[in-house]
Amino acid sequence: MSKGQWSRLKGKGPGAYLRYFLDYYRVHTVVAVGVLIFVVYLVVSVAGHKDIGFQAIFINAAKQSDDQEVRLSGNFAKYAGIDLSEKQVLINLSEYQTPGSPIGTQYDMAVAAEVNTQISLKELDVLVANAVNFEYYLSLTSFVDLRDVLTEEQLEEYKDRIYYVDLAALKKLQKKMADPQYEYPVVPKEEAVQKEQKTSYQKPDPAEMEEPVPIGIYMNDAKLIRGENMYPDTVCVLGFAQNGRRTELAVKLLEYLEGKSK
Repeated sequence: MSKGQWSRLKGKGPGAYLRYFLDYYRVHTVVAVGVLIFVVYLVVSVAGHKDIGFQAIFINAAKQSDDQEVRLSGNFAKYAGIDLSEKQVLINLSEYQTPGSPIGTQYDMAVAAEVNTQISLKELDVLVANAVNFEYYLSLTSFVDLRDVLTEEQLEEYKDRIYYVDLAALKKLQKKMADPQYEYPVVPKEEAVQKEQKTSYQKPDPAEMEEPVPIGIYMNDAKLIRGENMYPDTVCVLGFAQNGRRTELAVKLLEYLEGKSK
């Protein structure tokens, strides 16, 4: 401020000084405040960020309320002993993919991309889906062999609810899918929905497979699945995600869905 400007302001009170400051330094002030706000936001965001401690996605679940995901996430965290002040628990009931055409729309493709991204990042632990969409993710080798996750006793416990895939047939399919011109076969939605209805669903028979592999668990009889009315009409299957890093917690989710006590 020059001497002349200072003399003109002298004796006019603090309001005059403030008006002068705003008139002459408005742009500088706005920029400085904006930078300060951004820095504070960045610091708070980084400081408040919590790593994912567990993540499960339920495709085409019948979400019953807005708070259902938060409630289930909190309850599972308590069951599994996950400290929510340090880690996030994400139980996602909001994703939908069209039965019979899992990449038929932009939204379908966005959901598929999100699931595959989380698997690639090793951040997805469990994927539960309606039977038809489970088949789609199975074709992408999204799941691990149950024998690599569960004990002999656990496999025996779930033996009547195990979903099998023919590994020999899956390998042939994946060779076809490696062709850039390959298009995933589309089934009319009505036909696909009918196929996975509880009243009409036909389980893949391991006795008819060349190389049967236990890859999923049918979950409609699980206590929490029934209690939360997640899949009231369609068959649903649980699979342990490929690349999952938290195998012990993934098994705990299975136990939690079954309604087992700690």
